Order: sequence, then structure tokens, then C-alpha cells
Amino acid sequence: MGVSTHRDVLREVAPGFAVRQALSSFLASRSNWPQLTGIVGEQATLQEFVKAAMAIYVHGYIGVRTIPPTSKEAASETAAEKELKDIFGEVSELLKDDFRMEIEVLEKKVDVELSTLKAKLSKKEEEVEKTITRHLAELSTSPSRTHLIDFLGDLLGISYKFRSEFIKMTYGLKPLSIELEEEVRKPHEEECVEISTHLRVKKELGLVEGGELNIKDLKQLSKNIASQALSHAPKDEGDLKLYAEAYEVKLQLVKTLREYSSKKASLSEFFNKILEKVLSYLKSKAHDDTLLRRAFSSLVGHHVGEEPEVNFEALKMTLSGGGAYSKIMGKLGELGIDKRDLAFLLERCRRLERLRDTLIREVIPRLRGRGYAVHGVNLEIFTLPPDKLSGLDEAVMREIKKYMSIPPPDEFKQLLEDEARLRRILEATGFSEISILRATVEAEMVLEEMVKQIMSKLFFECMGHASRVVELYNRAKKDGERFKMLFKVINDEEDENIRCVKEELLIELLLQRQKEMCEVFPKLNAEKICGFIWARQTNRTLNEALEEIKGTPSPLFLGVAGAKLNLGSMPPVSYSAAYDLSQRYLEFNRMQLEVVQEAREKEAEAKEIAKREIYERIDPTGLLERKITIALRAPTGIEKAELEWSEKDTRKLEAMSKIFIGSEIGKTVCPYCARVVKGNSCPEHGYVEPITEGPLEALAKFYFLSLKIIEELTERKSRELGKKIEFRDALRVVRSIFSELRVRGKISPKSTEKNVMEGDMDRYLIPAVAKEIAEAYMKAIGQIRKLK
Repeated sequence: MGVSTHRDVLREVAPGFAVRQALSSFLASRSNWPQLTGIVGEQATLQEFVKAAMAIYVHGYIGVRTIPPTSKEAASETAAEKELKDIFGEVSELLKDDFRMEIEVLEKKVDVELSTLKAKLSKKEEEVEKTITRHLAELSTSPSRTHLIDFLGDLLGISYKFRSEFIKMTYGLKPLSIELEEEVRKPHEEECVEISTHLRVKKELGLVEGGELNIKDLKQLSKNIASQALSHAPKDEGDLKLYAEAYEVKLQLVKTLREYSSKKASLSEFFNKILEKVLSYLKSKAHDDTLLRRAFSSLVGHHVGEEPEVNFEALKMTLSGGGAYSKIMGKLGELGIDKRDLAFLLERCRRLERLRDTLIREVIPRLRGRGYAVHGVNLEIFTLPPDKLSGLDEAVMREIKKYMSIPPPDEFKQLLEDEARLRRILEATGFSEISILRATVEAEMVLEEMVKQIMSKLFFECMGHASRVVELYNRAKKDGERFKMLFKVINDEEDENIRCVKEELLIELLLQRQKEMCEVFPKLNAEKICGFIWARQTNRTLNEALEEIKGTPSPLFLGVAGAKLNLGSMPPVSYSAAYDLSQRYLEFNRMQLEVVQEAREKEAEAKEIAKREIYERIDPTGLLERKITIALRAPTGIEKAELEWSEKDTRKLEAMSKIFIGSEIGKTVCPYCARVVKGNSCPEHGYVEPITEGPLEALAKFYFLSLKIIEELTERKSRELGKKIEFRDALRVVRSIFSELRVRGKISPKSTEKNVMEGDMDRYLIPAVAKEIAEAYMKAIGQIRKLK
């Protein structure tokens, strides 16, 4: 599939992933109801259940938190429950009574559509305009224009146009790299489809919040809507009657929705009420398949030619009173087959149906085109073992495997037997089509699915404002990413003038968000807008954020006075408030950065302490001790490979010396025995002038201890290995090596005896001393061999 085609497919399925559709489906699905009742209880208004669904979506899908992740409370078992309740409170504050208002708008829209159908039937088309004018007049008296805009946008069809455009943008190609300034100033309409749609419709209609809508405007709008509605109405009188009857039922369903939006009841009670009204309507259409399909489609809002996702055989069986259903279930009881067995057999036969269909539609035509004689091909070939297949059979198998997997021959035989058994059951019931058996299995589920689709459609049509509230949280999350980018460039910038320019970008982004929230949620004042923005950027509740803003001195007056910002006297869109939030955000993140850095330093310190403890337990001479002990115990005349010094031994010695040096630097030691001393007194040598270990001294101590273990282990066998070495002698040797390497230009001029660079130590000095230790070891081994 090409890139463009793949993108087109994504765009087609995109509406299923929109917030509005997600909320509607969530509410309509019975499996989700326990989550809703966990927040509002078994008995609640429909509006409260909607708010609960919004809270679950915001918390679970968008990932909004009201408890800072660094706090102790975040790790408690009740943290998620508390956050859900906090978010439920917030969305209740933002949504207020708007869900009920949306239902009223939906009722008016259905009434307009119904009036259009009746006007076409009665030939009184002027009645449509009167109905629309009446509804527009009622909506225009509302303090907010939000629902008027939704009403006009939906009836004029421009909401759907803009919504589709934004959803397509969501699945378009995103630039991999974009300038920060452009990223901040872009409207990002695809992030919030419903908010962007509302703003675009508002702009298209030229409606200003608080502006007057005169009679002339109302009449012109009514005329435009009426003209469009009449042009989309069916032409056929039979269709008009069918749709008019369906819209009468739909109007009753919307009224039920409105009733339960303020009436406390369980979701099951609401579900059963919808079921009751739908059944009484569909039963009158069950005698005609086409009529039933069109009646159901009109309720769920499917377009002409779009197939509803319901098993109509099962639906007909249920609506007809269950006569066929009772007959089949009775016969199954006589045969000793329950519904689960029947469902299992039907599912098994689906595999055969898919294979048979693929064989007929795809494989046989293709092989026929290649010249194969395919008239004898049937399902029996799939029961044959591989060694019994003919050339044609093998060709069929190769082709079919391109479309689906094939079960082994024994399993395929069982599938054929199951199909034959199903046929016998069908004959026993007196029916000829397997679809009637499927309808029997699905009869009980079909009503559930039917009401689920109708409820989902009803919720979808009155979930516009609720979706916009949820999208606010998604917008805040995306803004958080942009805020972090701005904070990084501001915090890293040393030039104060450039830093001020970047801060202005942050303020500009905050002003954009204030303006957007003000236009979409005109009931929100400056306090609520600023509180929401601050709460989401600091992971706390709306009330906690407001308390902080109102209860602490504003950065706006920093250095002048310790005054607080009076948000109550400010307009919703305010530069002063945006500046206050920007400075709070920068300071908050600087403090967070300090906390993180401090935590990292503590972690690094803990690792260093743990590493030192490991260093202290390491015996630097363990390798030499093991090798020499083996040499001393080896029988005379036997040369063992383990006795020879190898490259592997050198690498081990170098690694051990690095660890040893790291643990020794800074210690004060005796110049004779290298024992750690306090003050000027050594337990063995008395008063001494101690040496403070730097990198060279620590390396010399490693060299000294290595030679000492060689000396101690071999002196029983030989007294001729030389006099006992002292630490100061070892230090002289190491300093001599350092000087020689420096003369040869190996060591960096920046390295001195007091301060050796780490690279010089690792690359040159440690290997050179390791070589000296290896030579001393081989000399000792040679002496031991002579004595043996």
C-alpha cells in the first residue's frame, strides 16, 4: 500500500478516534459502567455520568495528574482515586450545566429536521423557516453564544466540513524539525478538533460574543438553513413518511435524554427506557427487511447505503415475538445441544466459509488464468498429507497460503465434520440457511448492540461542549511540551536581551491560550482561566493553583512591592496575568531543576561511596599471590602454562591498579611500610615524615605491595632475591618511570608529579609499572625453578 493510500485510510478511520466519539462510545458500553458508578454512585443524573466519563478519559487517556509525582502522596494506594475525584470536580466546574443545554440544542435540531419532512409532505415549506426562526430567537437570548454557534454550524453543515478538515490534519505528515518560534505561534488546530471547529464556525458566521443579533440577521439565517434542509430532504413520499416517523421517535428519545439529564437514576434504567421506545417503533417494521433496515439506520444516523453493524436476522427474530427462536431452541434441547455448543460450531464453520470464499474468488480464477484445469478443485485436498498432493493441489496450497493460514490435515477433517454436523442440526430444525442459527445465538445480544449504537449516536450529538472541555486538558499537555522547550532556551541563554525576547514568546503563548479559553468558554473569568493553566503545568488541582496565585506575591511587582495579583478585577485575556504566569513557571521549573540536580548529585555520591567500599575490599596483590602459590606447589619438572605471565594477567593487573589508585588518593602513609598513619607516628617505625598520596604515590604503593608479596612468598625458597624493598624505594622507581616517559614525550606537559592527568595515568604510567611487576614476578619464578 502506498504512503498516500495508507494516509487516506487513516483519515477515513480518524473520526473513530476523536474525543467526541470516544466519550460517546465509553458511555454507551455497559462494560464501562462500573467505572462510572465508582465515581458518582449507582444512582446519578445523566449529566453526572457524562462528567465521570470525562474525568476517566482525562486521567486515564490524556494522563493528567493533580498530585505532583515527586510527592509522597503520589505513591499511595489511594492516589489514583483522589486524582479522579479532583478531575471530576474540575470538569464539573468547567462543564457546569452545558450538557443539558446541548440536549436542548439537539432537540431543536431534530425538531427542525422533523419540521422539514412534515413541510415537504404537507407542501407547506414556509413552516420550516418559522420553526428555525423560533429556535434561533430562543437561543439568541442566552448569555453565551456557544450553543447558538453549535446549532447554526450543524444545521448549515459547516461544522462537519471543518471537523473533517482538522481530523485529516491530525493524520497528516508532521515536520521532523521546526523552529521554536514557529512551533509556539502555530494555532495547532489539529490538537483540539472540537475547539478548533467551534472557533472556525464562529469566525465563518461572524458572531461576536456579546454582540447583538437583530431580527434581520435571524431571518436571513433561518432562510439559509431552511433552504439547505429542504434541498437535502428525500423526494419520494414514502421515504418522507418513513423518515418523519423515525424522527418522531428520535425526538422522543432526545426528550428522554433531557429528562434523565436532571433525574437521578441508574444507567440500566435509562438503557431500558431507550430500549422500550425503540422496540415499540421497530416492531412495526419487522415484517419488511428493507423497511426495518432503513428505520434502524435513520435512528442511528447512518448514510444511505451504509450497513448498520447489527445482525438483522437476529433482530427480526427478536422483534417477531421469538417464534422461530423458541422452535430452534426447543429442537436444540431435544438434540442435547446448548447455545454455547452451537456458537462453537458456527465459529468453526466461519473458518471454512472464509477459506471456501477465498478459493472461489481469488485462487481458482488465478490458476485458471495460468492454464490449470481447476474444475476438480475442492476442500478435500486440504485433508490430504503433503506426500499425496498432486501438482495442481500443491499450486492451490501455495496460492491459498498467500491469503490465510491453513490448518493441518487432521484438524481440517474435523472442521469438515463440524460443518456436516451443523448441516444436520439445520435440517432437524426445518430451516435451510445457517444464518438463522447465527441469529439464534445472537438474538439475546442484538438488542444490547442495537441500543448501544443508538445511545452512542445520541450522546455523540450532544457531546460537543463536553469534548471541548476534555480537549482543554489535551491542549494543556501539549502546551506543557512547548513550555519546556521555551524554558530550556530561556534558562540556557546568557544574553539578557535575547532571554527577554524568548520570555516574550512564552507570554505570547499564554495569551493565545487565555484568548482561546475565553472564546470557547465565555463563562470562565480570569481567575478560572489562569488557575486552570497553572494547575495543569504544576500537576495540582484547580483550587490549589488558584490559592497559590491569589495567596502569594506576584512576580509582576518583584523588586517594587510584595503585592498579590488581583485577578478578580482583570479581563480574561490579560498581559499582566500572562506575565505573572510566565515568571511563576520559570521560577517553578528552576526550582524543579535544582531538586533534580541535587537528587542526581546525591545519587552519584551514593554510587561513589558504594564504589569506594568495593575498592576497600579489593586485595591488590591477590593475582600475584595466587600465581606464586601455584608455582610453589607445582611438582618439580612440570612446567605449567598458568605459571607464565600472560597478556591477560597484565590487563587484570592494570584494572586492579586503577581501582586501587581511586581508593588511595588523599591518604597519609608511612614512607617505609606504606601503612596509613595518623599524625607523624607509625606503629612499626615510630616517628616518621608521612607522605600524602597523590596519583603517583598511590601507584607507587600498588607497586610496593606487589613486590612485597612476591618477596614474602619466595623468601622461604631463596634468600638471594635482593634486600627488602621499602615504600620510598618503590616511589623512586615510579617517579623515575614518570620522568623517563616525560622526556620521551609520551606524557602531556600539563601532567606533573603532584597532578597527573587521568589519560596519562591510564595509557602510560599504569602499563609501565605493570610491566615492572611482571618482570619481578618472572624473576621470582625463575629463582624458584632453579631451587627445585
